[in-house]
Amino acid sequence: MFGEYGIYFDDTIFGLIADDTLFVKKTPFSNGLVGDSQDAPPYPGAKPYVRVTDDQLADASWLRTFVIETAGMLPSKK
Repeated sequence: MFGEYGIYFDDTIFGLIADDTLFVKKTPFSNGLVGDSQDAPPYPGAKPYVRVTDDQLADASWLRTFVIETAGMLPSKK
């Protein structure tokens, strides 16, 4: 698979940690909030995810909203 860490919110995987960077799955919410400028694949051959910057990671309020809203748009684990 990808060899790093999958991040869940409740039963929904919403992101990955790869190379000490948080990558979050793309949704209409995440695209509207950060745009395409932060798109990057978390590992070779992967689809683009939203790469969360260090400044965004340090802003707990922003990160909380970003994770909750993004995870709410993704399907739950089966």
